[in-house]
Amino acid sequence: MSKQFALKIICPDKPGLIAAVTGTIAGSGGNVLHLSQYTAVDIETFFLKSLFETRDDFNLEAFRLGFAEVAERFCMEWSVADKAKKRRAAILVSKTSHCLYELLLKPQAGGLDCGIPVIIAQPSD
Repeated sequence: MSKQFALKIICPDKPGLIAAVTGTIAGSGGNVLHLSQYTAVDIETFFLKSLFETRDDFNLEAFRLGFAEVAERFCMEWSVADKAKKRRAAILVSKTSHCLYELLLKPQAGGLDCGIPVIIAQPSD
């Protein structure tokens, strides 16, 4: 059985960023399933999100240590998260309910990758 991880990166734009990121993922035994990247030219900033798959014997801590070297070289702010661990979110609701309905439907449709254990609403008048 494989595992999936999400990698997010923000850093100054430089040549070789994508090669360094995907090379590190492949070097750790990972396979990129999805990669989206964007450079904000006006602020010379690079943004990347990647979803990658690994074997069961994948060592997340070893990946973090190896990727930290790449991140330091390119001055990256980065995070990696196990997709099996769902984030939890609270929803704060105003008087209009259409936004609440939209947010409650998104996790079921795959558009919001989190669990919603609590909803806090403003009392109606």
